[in-house]
Amino acid sequence: MPGRSSRIAYCLAQAALLLGAIVALHPVILDHFSTHYLGGAVGDGGLYVWLSSSFCLNPVQALSLETGALYPYPLTRAWSDSFLIPSAASCALSSIGLPPAAAYNSIVLLALVLNGLAAQSLARAIGLDSLSALVSGVLLSTSSYLMGNIGHPQLMYLFLPIFSWALVIGGAASPRRWLAAGVLTAAAFYCAVYYAVFAALGLGILLLMQTLSGTLRLGPAAFRAFSLAGGALPILIALPSYLKVQAAFGERHLYEASAFSASGLSYLAFSPFNRLFGVTSAATHLEATLCAGYLVTCVAVTATFARTGRRSPLSAVLLAVALLATLLASSMSGYGPVPHVIAGVGAWALLAAALALPILSGSAAASLWGLVLVFLVLSLGPGGAEVRGEPMLAPLRALFGVVPGLDAIRAVGRYGAVVVAGTYIAAAAALASIRRPFLRAIAAALLVAVTVTENYISEFPLDPAPPAPLAFERLAEKISSGESAVALPFAGRNDRGEISWGRLAVLNTAYAIWAAPLGIPVANGYSGQRSRLQHDLSEALLEFPSERALDQLGRVCGLRWVIIVPSLIPGWNRSSFTADVSRLSGRINVAEELSDGSILVDTVPQVVVAHGSSATILAKHGLNSTLTARAISGAPCELSVTPVLSGPAAPSGAAGRVSLAGNEPSSLSLSALALRGSAPAAPVAFQVTAPQGCSAAVSCSAR
Repeated sequence: MPGRSSRIAYCLAQAALLLGAIVALHPVILDHFSTHYLGGAVGDGGLYVWLSSSFCLNPVQALSLETGALYPYPLTRAWSDSFLIPSAASCALSSIGLPPAAAYNSIVLLALVLNGLAAQSLARAIGLDSLSALVSGVLLSTSSYLMGNIGHPQLMYLFLPIFSWALVIGGAASPRRWLAAGVLTAAAFYCAVYYAVFAALGLGILLLMQTLSGTLRLGPAAFRAFSLAGGALPILIALPSYLKVQAAFGERHLYEASAFSASGLSYLAFSPFNRLFGVTSAATHLEATLCAGYLVTCVAVTATFARTGRRSPLSAVLLAVALLATLLASSMSGYGPVPHVIAGVGAWALLAAALALPILSGSAAASLWGLVLVFLVLSLGPGGAEVRGEPMLAPLRALFGVVPGLDAIRAVGRYGAVVVAGTYIAAAAALASIRRPFLRAIAAALLVAVTVTENYISEFPLDPAPPAPLAFERLAEKISSGESAVALPFAGRNDRGEISWGRLAVLNTAYAIWAAPLGIPVANGYSGQRSRLQHDLSEALLEFPSERALDQLGRVCGLRWVIIVPSLIPGWNRSSFTADVSRLSGRINVAEELSDGSILVDTVPQVVVAHGSSATILAKHGLNSTLTARAISGAPCELSVTPVLSGPAAPSGAAGRVSLAGNEPSSLSLSALALRGSAPAAPVAFQVTAPQGCSAAVSCSAR
């Protein structure tokens, strides 16, 4: 037990050192620790603040992968990262008295510290001494990659795949360690789905390497694979929900992988928040600012090729040529097909080298360098853009949709996070080769000082949660069961006149944060998945109030209330709004204007179907919805109501009928219609059609 106690004390001391380094570099964190959210409370950062706060408000709802936002869609936590484990941890800290921001920030800081400990663990697993391993941990936890992406807090959970690899990178790893690695993979799934894919992919590659190199025989390798699968079994609890979401929104396509891939220039680009080299971010996109530091990269690459050259000079030269050609060619998009061909061929050569390294060497270090090479290749994407007719010859093109999980990753440039971590460990390995302790300590201090300076982030998102407009509180008093709301402005336009998804993210995460504690179901919310309804609402609601906007709202069962926040609408014209409301007096009413300027609007959501036209009505799963129609033309007629399936199957059951005569409304229970085969992660759609000579106003309510 004393030995175990001393290891725990040593680990805590390392964690304290890493935390001290982070806070010393960024003292602003402590200045606003209890009031401002690390990563921000709007946009992408706000998404995770919303997920965390909604968990505390309703854990049962959260565990069923619901959020109360993005109405009428269900399973909204499975639209991207469920963030369940961090949300639960943050909630636990809140329950013992920490302010919400302090609880959330504690979890973010813990994740940064664990990244440093994970890098040390992996460095030690390949045989590095404690000082060299500590250097890799300090560099990763303070890196420009992590600190520059703190507005994407899900990316802070890189430590989970790294820890899983550290457990098994030695060929003698026991089945129990593989079981634990599977558990870490499952944990990653409930933090950031990308990293669950990283962990599983890396573990599979390591097992393949160990089997091919003869470190493991086939029987023991199979037993370790079963142990890994057993540890990862908790993924199966939520995996069906993710598969349902995929069925509702469709599979990922290679054009996303092309658009968000890295290039050679990405590995020279720092975060735009970097004080010295932020301008380099213009060389790539924000999901692929992957520079670990210029000095540390030179040290890592030089030392690695020097070690390889001592064993096999020809192998080192060929690998260097393949690496340089691939990175250069991948950075020359727009120069015709030749660079894409070179990059594709070079990527295959690097993949072959990645698998050959551990086979030829058999060491744990060679397995790690091989793993880093694989992730470098994947980060470069499919090799070209299909929409531009460019050749796509890279390995990702062949493996996409074949290897489970690869087609789930949209921003493939983020595979490069493993390259960043590997660079620090490779540089630490170079330090470990210095035999004199005194010289090693001096070299370590210089490397850390220069790299931390190069990586220094001068600012990052750190916002308080914006106060909720009073209209949200008032709506909580008025809204009835089965009703939902939408807050405006819903979106805005960018400089090109297109819908700005960045503006949509900033606005709608704020609305979701405001609505969650009040229990108001809102159509607002944000995720990497963008529904057809969001596209339609984004355009139509820019002109609210109008017939078109109200028609769009009328498509959703129960969507009755509208909250308007004029302070967020550039050029808000109060008199124009009043005139439009007066013109639409039969369909819209200002329920209340609050002292802070926010406005609560009550609508009569309906759509008009006339003379052979159709309208689509959306109803949330699990709700009993009623469609009500009233004849406009006055002549007797009959509407048909048909369930519309999102898949290729034909609707099951006969269409419903609504008979209209005079001015009396008629109703139909939508739950009475057959819905077999509809996508469980999408709202149920019903097509309402009017025959020729018939006009009707159709509304839908939920209860």
